[in-house]
Parts: sequence; C-alpha cells; structure tokens
Amino acid sequence: MIYLAAIYLFFSALRLLVLLTNAIWKPYLKPVTYVGTKTVSLLIPARNEEKTLQQLLPVLQQQSYLPIEIIVYDDDSTDATWHVIHKFAASNNRIKGVKGEPLPNGWLGKNHACYQLAKHAKGDYLLFLDADVIPENNLIENGLDYATRNELKLLSLFPQQKMITIGEKITVPLMHQILLSLLPLPLVRWSNKPSFAAANGQFMLFEAITYQKLQPHAWVKNHPVEDIRIIRLYKKFHLQVATLLGNGTIQCRMYQSYPEAINGFAKNLLSFFGNSMFFFSFYFLATSLGWITLFWTPIPVMISGFASIILMHSIRLKLSGQKTIDMIWIPLMQLSLLHIAFKAIRSKNSTKLTWKERILNHP
Repeated sequence: MIYLAAIYLFFSALRLLVLLTNAIWKPYLKPVTYVGTKTVSLLIPARNEEKTLQQLLPVLQQQSYLPIEIIVYDDDSTDATWHVIHKFAASNNRIKGVKGEPLPNGWLGKNHACYQLAKHAKGDYLLFLDADVIPENNLIENGLDYATRNELKLLSLFPQQKMITIGEKITVPLMHQILLSLLPLPLVRWSNKPSFAAANGQFMLFEAITYQKLQPHAWVKNHPVEDIRIIRLYKKFHLQVATLLGNGTIQCRMYQSYPEAINGFAKNLLSFFGNSMFFFSFYFLATSLGWITLFWTPIPVMISGFASIILMHSIRLKLSGQKTIDMIWIPLMQLSLLHIAFKAIRSKNSTKLTWKERILNHP
C-alpha cells in the first residue's frame, strides 16, 4: 500500500504544480481599449435557440467594439429560432440570418453550421459564439486586443459556468477540475506539441485568412469534439494559439439538468485524456480513491497529503470563479464522472450518441 501512496502523492504533486502554474499565470482576458483597425464577424450557429438568442443578440449590440456583422445560422430548428433571427435582423442591419441547408452526409450539425457561417463572413477575424453564452460588453474588444497583440491565429475561452441545480453543480465543474489540474494553460500558447491543447467551442476567435486557408471545420466535419481537434490541427502546423479562462468576460449556463450534462460531457470526456481509457481510469481511481492510501503513510505525510487535496480544490474553485462552499459537491462529482465515463464508453461502442435531437456518429 505504501507504494500506491507514493504513486498517489507524486500524481497529486504534479496536479498541484499545474494548478499553481495556472494560478500564477492568471489566464484571463484583461480589460483594455483596442486601438487597432481589425474587423470582427460574429458568427452564431443556432439550433432550437429561440430563448437564448433573445437574450444574447441585444447584448451583442451593446459591445464596446462592435462587430461589422452578426450572422446567425438557423440549423434546421424546430422552434421559433428563425422568427427571432428575422425580428432582430429587421431592426439592425448588422444582424443577418442564414437559413440552414439540410445536413449533408458525413457532417455533424454544428461543424456544418460553422463551415457555412464562415462562407458569409467578411471580417478580418471570425468569432464563433454559442447561442447560450452571456458576454460582458467588452468581450470582443478584449479578445481582439489579446489576439492581435500576441499574433494569434486562434484564441479560445472557457466561459465561467453558471450553475443553478444540484445536477449542474455535481457535473459542470468537472470540466475545470480536469482542465486546470492536468494542463498548464501557458503551454497551449508556448508549446507546439498538440498534446498541450484544449479549446472550447463556445468561444473561438480565428484570424480569417488562416481560417479560410485551413477550413478547420471541414477537417473535423464528423467529429463531435471539434474544438479540441481544431486547436490540435493549428498546433500541428505551428500556428500561434492560446486558451484562456473567461471569468468576468463571458459566462454560460452550459447545461440545465443532470441528464443533459451527462449526455453533453459523454461526447468529449475521453478527448481530455487523449482517448485513452488507461489514462482516464488512472485519473478516476487516483482522484476518487487515492486519498485512502494516505492512511498507510507517516502522520506528517498524511497531514500534508490531505492539506494538498484541500489546496488543490481551493485553487481550482478560485480559478473557475466558484465559491469555497462548492467543495461539498466533490464526492458527488466523482460519482458523476464515473456515470459520464460509462455513458461515453457505451456510446463509443454503439457508435451512437444523441445531441440536439441528432445522432452523433463517432468516426
């Protein structure tokens, strides 16, 4: 057991080091005034988003740095999404609607929607936003300044997550728990290795010239985890990219129930671990049961081990904009992680996973 404890302590030390690196680097957009002349096309894929668009579009019209156009793609919605788009477009000539085409064979809905949106865009930068995000008024200005100042070809943000139900609180934080303790975010920008990559499709800001050359959404047309695949593609070609946390700049209520969160995370969980069940299993066992091995260590080591656990979760909560009280959900989060893993494995084996009322086929 002492050897297992040593392995657990080493793994915990690595995770703590990664968390401290992210905390010291402070991976956030800073409030600035953009003084350049680059233009932005804001592109929104929307499938059954009549409610979220009515919240999002008024906010986008109040940005401190206005996009030259806001294009919304109605991806074969069955609700009043097209009516909402048409209503806003009638009152603001910056807003344009594109009626979606039937989904071609070999494409997933969002990837095809983004591909079509880019065809209509005219800006120097293409900003893809999900319809359910809640941006602050300086989002575009801050993002454009960071991207141009650092000569980025792609900038992605992980929005701060709004969670209301218990089901959300025991699932959604898993994304930041895995990301912030396994990936030093500075290496997304400073290293060319595709393994040091993470991105979030809720905010993807592309330099338009490079995007049009690579056509990244066509490259990943049938992949359900398009954001990670795209940023790895960019790193493969040694293009400058970065991933930051959107705390204070952009928020999102990603899922609104436990089943919805389980289904959503199941489509991309294993991608965080290089699609390796071995690495995922090790991570799950270490984070769920590894603390038990501390009872076979000397008391000073045991105390230090438990203190590091508390410190890791405290740093993670701080970085992701959560409160300390949210630490009470950690045991249930680990059970949710196991549930997500079972869902992901079953979906992978059956090659079927439903999302937005469509079946996602894994390539």
